[in-house]
Amino acid sequence: ARTGRSTVLVDFDLRRPSFDEVFGVPLTPGVSELLRGEQTLDDLLHETNAENLSVISAGQWDRRALAALSNSTAAGFFNELRGKFHFVVADTSPILPVADARFVSQLVDTVILSVFRDISQASKIQAACEILTAFGVQSVEAVVTGLNEHSYGKHTGYESTVNA
Repeated sequence: ARTGRSTVLVDFDLRRPSFDEVFGVPLTPGVSELLRGEQTLDDLLHETNAENLSVISAGQWDRRALAALSNSTAAGFFNELRGKFHFVVADTSPILPVADARFVSQLVDTVILSVFRDISQASKIQAACEILTAFGVQSVEAVVTGLNEHSYGKHTGYESTVNA
């Protein structure tokens, strides 16, 4: 969004949504209502204070919404988003405990795993990658959080001393 390109963040963590609290938007209508055929994309979009950034909340989930993740409704939703925005970022549930994110992973261009330093276990990261590969995901990347400048290396966190 900061580059001037239209971006939408979509809360696909249907069981434990957070965008309503983080961005101060209503929980409903959201992704769940669209998946059940009750709403259209335009009904879900919320503008934010950040220029070029919109959000879509998760909505009120139920089994019908979860089941729709694996059918053409979800694929059509992503196609519609791609037609309106330069970037579509889907926040999902964790890969291992529930299948929701596995279905969403098949609809995106790249999966970015959030890995927490000193907390995420290598075996679980590997298991997530294997599941994603089994689901046909072509691109898996990772973002490591929890690093601080003192633990990463001598050049991290350095400041410029040049006065202009």
